[in-house]
Amino acid sequence: MILTIVIIILSLILIFLWFASQNNIVDWFCSEIVTRSKRYRCRQRPRRIILIRHGESEGNQDSRIYATIPDHAIGLTEKGREQAHRCGEELKKLIGINETLICFVSPFRRSKETCELICQAFSTRQVLKVREDPRIREQEW
Repeated sequence: MILTIVIIILSLILIFLWFASQNNIVDWFCSEIVTRSKRYRCRQRPRRIILIRHGESEGNQDSRIYATIPDHAIGLTEKGREQAHRCGEELKKLIGINETLICFVSPFRRSKETCELICQAFSTRQVLKVREDPRIREQEW
């Protein structure tokens, strides 16, 4: 009796494995696991590199502000925020819903604000990482 049950179970397992291999279900399932892994998606080489400058800053509007506020602390104007928001919408149209985004941003306030507003156009699944990198800040004289 027990031997019959074991044989039936093994037969069912073999039939399932044969069926799965014929229909590529196992391959599909494994590929889904791998592509959904955030760690894996971060390691892929980029399909393209897009450079974006920050929106209009308070320093662009009035250069005298540099006398009272440090360069790294200057933020965006209202126009700059609108520019960043529009940039996010245009970027979303450009890359679509299936691609992901890794952002490298300067530590300056205006750049970080621009990046935040751009990222708002995307779902959290699409924005894999936002990395602050001081090597891409503006030249300091």
